[in-house]
Amino acid sequence: MKILAYILIALLLGFAIGYRTRCRLVEDVGWSTFNSNKWKPIEQVIDSDNNRKKMVFDLVNNVLKNGIFDTGKRTTIKETIELLGVEKIKEADNGYLMTYEVEEKFGWNIDPEGGTKLFLWFDRDSLFADWRIEEFWHEP
Repeated sequence: MKILAYILIALLLGFAIGYRTRCRLVEDVGWSTFNSNKWKPIEQVIDSDNNRKKMVFDLVNNVLKNGIFDTGKRTTIKETIELLGVEKIKEADNGYLMTYEVEEKFGWNIDPEGGTKLFLWFDRDSLFADWRIEEFWHEP
């Protein structure tokens, strides 16, 4: 019984430390909760505040639902368009792919040298299936 109590205390302590560390990381990076009105304007990609970059963590982990960790409810393409607007959408092998610019990175000149994109996949039934964030660089 004593061992069980020690295990329980260790688990609770581990959870508390992990949760606090995650909260601290969110504060340090400047992440914020998702706000559709701040996401939609394309100017947010090149804005110095870069609200999209700050919100993308919350968007993919808490707002969009793929049915795996959220009791079967899945976000539809229609709901996603209402939340994010439309930038690029195309048919993919087994459904649809939506692409959003999250950030543009500039160097010493006016041409972008890289950026970050968010890819959202939907199945043939237009239900959210998966996401990926990709950072890229190129020579200006």
